[in-house]
Amino acid sequence: MDRVKEQKVEQDRLQNRAAAAQRDVAARFEELRKREAQLQQTEAVAKGEEARQKALAEREPNRGRRAFRNLGELPPADGADAGSALGGGKLSAGSLDLVALATSYADAVGNVRIAQARLEAVAEHGSGAEQRVEKTSLAAAERKARLLRSIAEIAVSGAEAEYKQARQMTDNGVLPQSKLAEA
Repeated sequence: MDRVKEQKVEQDRLQNRAAAAQRDVAARFEELRKREAQLQQTEAVAKGEEARQKALAEREPNRGRRAFRNLGELPPADGADAGSALGGGKLSAGSLDLVALATSYADAVGNVRIAQARLEAVAEHGSGAEQRVEKTSLAAAERKARLLRSIAEIAVSGAEAEYKQARQMTDNGVLPQSKLAEA
């Protein structure tokens, strides 16, 4: 009877571990769903802002050309949108917290690497459900990193366009040299 009792205890222990693992996987899935929803919301906000900026540029193509106080509002010298090479929006360096953007991007790249390592570890020792969780986590991390990189690229091209515009205006004598340093 002791042997039967031991087997029953072992079976209960294994069932408890399996139930705990299922709860853990369910919690991870829920966490990933929340992350995915946040990422989709962030992407939607970024696309909306991009569309808003584009509509504003189309509605007011000469915006900022009369008042030179804020170089961040000046359109590029050639009339092109600062982010057109990237398929979209124009962001000035002044409208972004560049340090926060850089930190977020660095964190996102780190999260991609962590997700890759977790996926590799789970691929060796994990179940199919755990592998799907980690693949989803990796995909979300990669999308976030791509989104932040795109925002940074738009900001860089916007800053380049602002500098080019300020340089042209300085060369034409419209702006003093001191304003070029600010750009």
